Order: sequence, then C-alpha cells, then structure tokens
Amino acid sequence: MKMLVVVLLLLLAFSACPLLALPGLRSAIYCNCTRPGCGMDEDGPNGQVCKTYGGCMKVVSLRNEHEPEEDADLVVEYDCISDELWLPPEQPMGCRVHRHQRHLHAIGCCRNYSFCAADLHVTLQKPAVAAADSAAATAAGLPLANLGSANAWTAAGWNWQPVVIPSLAVVFSLCLLYAALRCRRGRQNGKPISAANAEDDRRDPLIAAKDVHGIQQMLHDLDSAQPATTSGSGSGVPMLVPVTIARQVTLVKVIGRGRYGEVWQGLFKGENVAVKIFASTDEQSWLREMEVYKTTMLRHENLLGFIAADNKDGGMALQLWLITDYHKKGSLFDLLMSTTLDLRLMARLARSLANGLAFLHSEICGTSDKPAVAHRDLKTRNVLVRSDNTCVIADLGLAVRYFAKTQELDIPHNKKTGTLRYLAPEVLSDTLNPNHFDSYRRADIYSLGLILWEICRRAGDKPDPCELPYYDQVPAEPTLDDMLRCVVLENQRPPLPSRWKDSPPLVTMTKLMRECWMPNPSARLTALRVRKTIDDLAPLIGDFMAP
Repeated sequence: MKMLVVVLLLLLAFSACPLLALPGLRSAIYCNCTRPGCGMDEDGPNGQVCKTYGGCMKVVSLRNEHEPEEDADLVVEYDCISDELWLPPEQPMGCRVHRHQRHLHAIGCCRNYSFCAADLHVTLQKPAVAAADSAAATAAGLPLANLGSANAWTAAGWNWQPVVIPSLAVVFSLCLLYAALRCRRGRQNGKPISAANAEDDRRDPLIAAKDVHGIQQMLHDLDSAQPATTSGSGSGVPMLVPVTIARQVTLVKVIGRGRYGEVWQGLFKGENVAVKIFASTDEQSWLREMEVYKTTMLRHENLLGFIAADNKDGGMALQLWLITDYHKKGSLFDLLMSTTLDLRLMARLARSLANGLAFLHSEICGTSDKPAVAHRDLKTRNVLVRSDNTCVIADLGLAVRYFAKTQELDIPHNKKTGTLRYLAPEVLSDTLNPNHFDSYRRADIYSLGLILWEICRRAGDKPDPCELPYYDQVPAEPTLDDMLRCVVLENQRPPLPSRWKDSPPLVTMTKLMRECWMPNPSARLTALRVRKTIDDLAPLIGDFMAP
C-alpha cells in the first residue's frame, strides 16, 4: 500500500511538470519580424529578427478587402509576442480573429522553436464558412463572441498533447490516491466506508446538518464586513468598513437632539445601534470625537462602545455619522426625571460613573499605551444608563488626551467649551492652566460632584424633585457672567437637603460632593478615590453591584 502511494505521488509530480512550465518559455526563441523598426539586423524577411520568451506570430490578410480572395493580393506579416501577452497560455487572445473578419484576416501563433512561424500554414476562411460558423454557434445557444478561430490556432502549431494528457494524468492520479486511502481507512476501522462517513459527520460539528444555518450566517457576516483594522490583540477598536456601514444601518427614530445635531436609534443587521449625526458645518467635532474613540485601549464597561464612523449624503447636505452602542434607558438625566432611586441603585449609578471616569483619567503603559483622557463636558445628559442600571460615559468630542511617554498634550482645535452650568470655577474665571493635564482632570471632578448631587436628590425615603445644579441660583439658560458671579465671586454651591443628615449613606455622599467641588482644584479628590469611597457603602446598604 505504501509503495502504491509513493508511485502515485511520483506520477503526480512528473505529470505536473509540463503544466508548471507552460505560461512562459525557459529560454528565448527568435522570430521573423516585418514590423518597421523591429528586431535585429539579421537574416529573415526584410532582414528583421526579434527575440522573445513568448511566441512567434504570422498574420495573413487581404491587401484590398473589397475584392475576392483569388483576385486580391495577400499580405503576410511576422512578429513576436511577449510572454506577458501570451495569455491564456493554451490559446492567447492575440492569436484570435473576430468571427466577422476571418475571411479578411488569419493569424497563426507558435512557440515550438525559433522561426517556427515561417512553417505555419495560415489561410483565410471563405465568407460562407465564417457565416456558417456564426449560425452554428447561434443555433447551439452559444455566445457568438466565444466562437474561436479553431483553424487559425491549429495552424499556429499549438500542441495540445503536453497540456491535456498531463492534466488528465493529474486528475486520474488524485482519484486513485483518494480511493486507496479511503479503502485502507475503512479496512483498518473494520467498518464500511459509508458507515465511517456517517460517524465522521456525527463527530465533526462543523459538518453537522443542524449547524449548516449557523455556518452560512458566519460566512455571510465575514463577507459583509472587512477585518478589524487592529492586529487582533484587543488593544484597538474593531472598525467596520466605513464606506459600507452607513448603507447597512436603517434609521428608526430620533432619540435626542443637541448643539451638535441629532441622535437616532438605528438597526444594523437586526441589532439596535445609536447613530449620532453631526451637521456638515460641525465636521471638526465629528473628526475629534472619532479620533478620541479610536484611541488605543479605550474600551471599558463604563465607557460608551464605539462601532464605526461614516459620512453619508443626506440630500441637502453631507451627514457625518458616529455609530455606537444603543442603550434603551437613555441618559442619566432621563432616568432621574422619571424614576426615584433606592440607596442601592443610587450607589450603583454613582459607583459605575466614578469607575468609568477613573479609567478615562488613568494612563496604562505597556506595548500598547492608553493615554490619560479628560472629558471636559461631564453632565447627566452625557452619561447613559445600561439595562443593568450602570452608567456609561459618552460624548468625548471635547476630550483632552495626555501621552506621558512623549509628554504630549492633545487638545482639540475647536474653541467650544463644556456646558456652562457644569464648568469648574477655574474654567469660568479663565485661570485654568491649559498646559497642565491635571488641571483638566480636576475640572472633571468638579462636574462629577454636581452629578452626584443630582443622583442623591432622587434617592432615599423622601426623594426631592429632579433639578439641575444651581437651579435656584441662576436662570434656566445661564450666561457666562451668571455662572461666574454665582460660582466664583459668591462661591455658591448647590443646596444640601437637611434630610440627608438622617441617612449614613447620604452623609457619606454629602462629604464626597463637598470634596469634589472645592474651590481649590488641588484639594479635590481623584475619581479613583471617589469610587473607593462609594465601595465602602456596601456594609451599610448591601452589595449594590450584584446583578
């Protein structure tokens, strides 16, 4: 049995050799050449010879196309065909003549030996024969354009035996080898081949009938999306093809509006996604947010998941899309407006928010570094709530990045600032050091303290109405001067309800807020310290992070 396998493999190797050498000649051949300026000055028609690795060509045509062949002079021309144009190898396209021209032109090609074209017998077809060939092709249901000039190619000296015979030998050898291996396997197992096949089908899950639909779906998904732009290490963001993703997303309804544009609920391959659509005039914000979302290792359970960015023709203007995860509960502001909280839910929301901000502020060093990021526009409308009642931070369009290795501070070029109501005192008074990254982190902590105040107002046995910070101290649409007077000049902060003194968890939260919105930025807590302090509430209210 082993000897049979060796013999078949040797036969396969030797029979495949002619096929491997077919596309190009190993050594050059010489051909007659009548084209002006062609070849070398040696003996041959018109004293011209050309050298090629492709083949030789002989062309016969009528000097006067309007006279019958017997009355017209025949023109015979010779030339070389380069190896690049000798395609396909079994019948090059340059050696074929259109069916309607075969009574006027005939071409013969060869590559057997040097000057082989001189020995070719190339003749013109009669007009009646060419018409009959076309009629026969039409009757057979074949495309007329595929009808080749069999006579011209046969006359060209193309030898079909070196191609067809080895090909048949290869196929026959493979069939024998496959049959021998299957028979041997069946005898070793002591089972018929059909039984072995059935057992293999049951054992291999990839070819089980019940998994056919899943495999087809997997192949469809692979065909409809390109691979990720990262190396697959998990440190980057998986990006779908930006030119096709918008065409596969169906917009369902508007779920939010803001100064940047609109947010839509969309469907992508049956899954809900959120589509943030920027106006074409706000391209800088779109580019900035896309750039920040694509930051290495910026993936976290408490940060909004980024899917793709795209632009789409909206008819009147170009639409700039950011496609992210969809959270049906909406923003934290929406939740606080519609729902009162128990102490466990209060702590769960606050802890997840602080956890996301701590990750955003932190820097991770390694083979793939994550820069430290400051949000700069933290508020309840820019915090979304997942189905498990944890928070995710969104809207990174104004974010600042700091790369410690290069000491580079990446600040957006646009002149926009965060929401006035949530701006820190040093931002309102324009005393923030723009070249120091910690200044931006401490401004985020001030905004975090205001959000904690909003959360705690809706918690406990007697929750207060949902209100924005400084609701009773500045107008509904405050100006920069209003906030500067209230927060900086008068040093006011949101009022703390007296009922909080009766609840130990709310007492702890009150202390956190005060340390977050201190006038002196360097005296404020870090996001990690806020998260750890909230974790300490577990003995008082139970495991609030349990699902």
